[in-house]
Amino acid sequence: PTLNNVELRPYQISGYRWLIKLSEMGFGGILADDMGLGKTLQVIAMLAAYYSDNSNPLEMEPEDALIEPESSFAGIAKQLDIFNQPELKAVPIIIHKTRSSQKSLPCSLIVMPTSLIHNWVNEINKFAPYLNVLVYTGSNRSQLKRVFRKYNILLTTYGTLRNDIEFLSDYTFAYTILDESQQIKNPYSKTAQAVFDIQSQYRFALTGTPVENGLTDLWSQMNFVNPGLLGDLNIFNTYYAIPLAKDPESAQAEKLLSMIEPFVLRRTKENVAPELPILTETVSYCIMSEEQSTLYESEKSKMRNLVLEQLESGDNNTTPVMVLKALMKLRQIANHPVMVDSQSMVESGKYEEVTEKLDTIVSEHHRVLIFSSFVKHLAIFEQYCLNKGIDYSLLTGSTTNRGKVVTDFKNNEAVKVFLISLKAGGLGLNLTEADYVFMLDPWWNPAAEMQAINRAHRIGQSKKVFVYRFITKNTIEEKILILQEKKKALADAFIKPRNAIAGMSHDEILQLFE
Repeated sequence: PTLNNVELRPYQISGYRWLIKLSEMGFGGILADDMGLGKTLQVIAMLAAYYSDNSNPLEMEPEDALIEPESSFAGIAKQLDIFNQPELKAVPIIIHKTRSSQKSLPCSLIVMPTSLIHNWVNEINKFAPYLNVLVYTGSNRSQLKRVFRKYNILLTTYGTLRNDIEFLSDYTFAYTILDESQQIKNPYSKTAQAVFDIQSQYRFALTGTPVENGLTDLWSQMNFVNPGLLGDLNIFNTYYAIPLAKDPESAQAEKLLSMIEPFVLRRTKENVAPELPILTETVSYCIMSEEQSTLYESEKSKMRNLVLEQLESGDNNTTPVMVLKALMKLRQIANHPVMVDSQSMVESGKYEEVTEKLDTIVSEHHRVLIFSSFVKHLAIFEQYCLNKGIDYSLLTGSTTNRGKVVTDFKNNEAVKVFLISLKAGGLGLNLTEADYVFMLDPWWNPAAEMQAINRAHRIGQSKKVFVYRFITKNTIEEKILILQEKKKALADAFIKPRNAIAGMSHDEILQLFE
């Protein structure tokens, strides 16, 4: 059997070798490639090599052999320098394997969000169909407990792992792989604690956003792949997390980077996939209708007074909840007043702007992904598509036939519009059939927005991709952009903030309602 004659790209081969080398040296690592660069494929190649009796899983002709980079793992002092090596040819990985070799090897565990199960099953069946895979989820999994050892790979979700940790922690897995490992960014969560309890010979984490909220995210994931490497969490926060949150260029930054560098492999699309077509991003500013503006200002004044009263009362337990609720309502009005009042007849400036561009794109036979953090917002444009006779697909958290919905869009060129909730569609989708992306409303976490955009701008895309971010002028949406920009220096170094309210002063909170 072979890895289905897949030609791995040079950076994927380097990633595969990095995974193998760390395993040989008894370390774990975080594969933090940009979304869309094939982290799944690199891991499948590693597992295929493990479940084989071929001592040299990279079978290639001498002229295609990889040239080792100048830097090495000697003393685990420095990470492989994959950008300054001689040009590499894309070569197929061929795995020679006998069924008998599987029986003596333990099962490997891959943990992921529920939405990615379908993707992993498809990828393994496509590239390494000879690997025996068991999906360990659902209500009948008690019956699977008796047979899972017969399989090479066990796929499960973070929720299932958390619920069944007493059973799963009794077994020593070969590899344990966490996909979208930022799911354990809170080390005190039950999910993270369950993951830490798993016994495994080798541990790896996959994520395009290893740091979403703060350096504690990184500590938690590193504590899984290499327990104890970054020391006690309290000490880590004192010496690294807190100082670097204030000054990402302080001396501690260099020290921390030197500690984690050998165990984190990150490649960006710009570094390794220059053949990807240009990504053009445009902020489309929308003007509220006169009635919409009046409604917004009225609500903003009410909200500001309520928040001010709450802040002055000193009740810090309920203030963040109230602030977020108030901001949520203002965001919805900025999008479309009908989102807060289904009977509202107030027109939306953003709605007019979006539908005008949408009509043009559809008439020119382009295909577009439309993302929103509000399902209500998607429903408005779903109705628009119905009224206009535009074929569309819809994917939200309540979609039960996710695989079919995605396949229908990919295989049917008549479906020009794919309406996707940010939470349901930000991960595990390859939608290079689309060449336009609409971000209907900004989100506090820029990493989540990039995950959405990368559904279209990823390996396999041959067309230029155009992204439109729709921002309503003179509203909270502009302030979200400003907050993101203020955090940019910190995000570039380590942190991509998830909750912009956390850590804000009273004055900063009140400025949001100005």
